[in-house]
Amino acid sequence: MDCRTLEIRLLSADQIKNVNNFSTMDVYAVVSVSGGADKHKFITPIHKNCGTHPRWNHPPFTFTLDDAALNQNRLTLKIKLISDRTLKETKIGKVVIPVSQLPENSGKDNLPYVTYTVLRPKEKPQGYVTFVYKFGEKFWAPLPVQPKAQKEVLEQPRSLMSMPQPQAEYEYSSLLHLSYGYPLQPQAEYEHSSIVQQSYEYPIQ
Repeated sequence: MDCRTLEIRLLSADQIKNVNNFSTMDVYAVVSVSGGADKHKFITPIHKNCGTHPRWNHPPFTFTLDDAALNQNRLTLKIKLISDRTLKETKIGKVVIPVSQLPENSGKDNLPYVTYTVLRPKEKPQGYVTFVYKFGEKFWAPLPVQPKAQKEVLEQPRSLMSMPQPQAEYEYSSLLHLSYGYPLQPQAEYEHSSIVQQSYEYPIQ
């Protein structure tokens, strides 16, 4: 099948919901692409004592995308934010983006960083996530055969198996702002999960 890669490196989240009542949050993110053959789930390192402003520094997560599924708008990027706790993880929120809505950037020297608001179940969106991404050139590959629930893990959270199960799907994100080279400034609360900023200054390392 015709394929292309998608590399993603999460940079940060800001102004997210504080779901801990009596302690400072330790936050990690779970990144996946649904709707295609690649079932990998990647997990960022846990940022200890970060509260509502986690930062991550990790190698790019690489997904192999079915180009037909991408062109048919069947692929969805999901970034779930989790508060790591001793007894039970608590879901903070997630970003849900149709992969086809990410602006094309293959072959560019300066890669975009984009910022999307975080959706909250049964609440108004709160906070935002910033990440860098890059599409690869098209290539042919056989249909991958993967073990069930295979995951690539950078750092294993203490209670990954107790992670809350997915709730009803949220609405997709929508584009709010596109920029070239200007860092994100703190925003007021949003009414929709949206891309806040895109820039072409910081390449994937």
